[in-house]
Amino acid sequence: PWLDNTCDKEGVGWFIVGECANGHRFAKELVCGKEFCSVCGEDDSIAHNRRFVRWLPKVQEMEVLGYFVFTIPEALRAKYRTKVSLSRLGHQVQEILKSWGYLRGLRRWHWFGDITKYGLRGEVVFHPHLNCLVDSQGGGFLSPRALAAIKLEYAGLVYGIPVKELGESHPIDVNYHYRLSPGRMVHTLKYVTRATFRDYTWDIEMAMELRGFRNMVVWGRGQWGNEPAWSLGDLGDKAREVVEDLDIRAIE
Repeated sequence: PWLDNTCDKEGVGWFIVGECANGHRFAKELVCGKEFCSVCGEDDSIAHNRRFVRWLPKVQEMEVLGYFVFTIPEALRAKYRTKVSLSRLGHQVQEILKSWGYLRGLRRWHWFGDITKYGLRGEVVFHPHLNCLVDSQGGGFLSPRALAAIKLEYAGLVYGIPVKELGESHPIDVNYHYRLSPGRMVHTLKYVTRATFRDYTWDIEMAMELRGFRNMVVWGRGQWGNEPAWSLGDLGDKAREVVEDLDIRAIE
């Protein structure tokens, strides 16, 4: 029943009402937020925009946005089919990045690749990969040597063996890019906060397992709350279109 209790069912809807200290009454629409809901799972849905807006002020504090993607080799994904294992790996990756000077950041799992963009071709394979948005240092540049060292540390975690024992039989993918312009930061944030588990029939067992999973994690206690490094007025036309129709305060 939980899987099917989504916003796209006829007659289903929720809202809350309230009143501010000045006596103004308001109502807020509630949504199920499930990625496999045909309403909430759409790009630019209320659920998507609320995730985007929740992180936007933090991204605005960054002069340079670093973007890491940590993948899990297909042969090892069976180890990461529980909330506990995914949460633990996410925290361990966070600690690796902190040790490299990324003292504050945001992390979120994507569960499948760009299936809806390219269309279904055969079996849909569970493909968890961790997106990390970090306050980048040194203008965003990360040397190949430093990235290789981060990959080694991560591979040691995923394979569960000492780094010195890793070799060509232990492949791992960690990708890194950085964004200098506010417009590209906005588009990256939109991409990271989108839904990827668009149909629970792709993996019913994981759909049930992920119920209640915390998938919007911020690290860097005491590091946030600074003045914005850029404002929405700094956005170019395309990026401004992403945010101009959003009532930021209304959908928080």
